[in-house]
Amino acid sequence: MDDSRIESAARRIEAALARIAAASETLQPTLDEKGQVAGAASDSSTADLIARHERLRETVEAGVRDLDLLIGKLER
Repeated sequence: MDDSRIESAARRIEAALARIAAASETLQPTLDEKGQVAGAASDSSTADLIARHERLRETVEAGVRDLDLLIGKLER
C-alpha cells in the first residue's frame, strides 16, 4: 500500500471514529443511582441489550486498535 492510500485509509477511519463517537454521545443512556438506564423498563431484555452493546463496543474498539497497529507497521 503506498503512502497516499494509507493516509486516505487513516483519514476515513478517523472520520468514521469521529462519527461513532458523536453518535455515542448523543445516544448515551442516562443511568440512575442503581446503574440502570433511567426511564427504561427494568426488565432483563433491556439489561441483556446493554450488555450486548458493551461487548460489541469492546470488540469494535479492539478491531480499530488492531487496524491502527497494522497501518503503523505498513508505514514503516
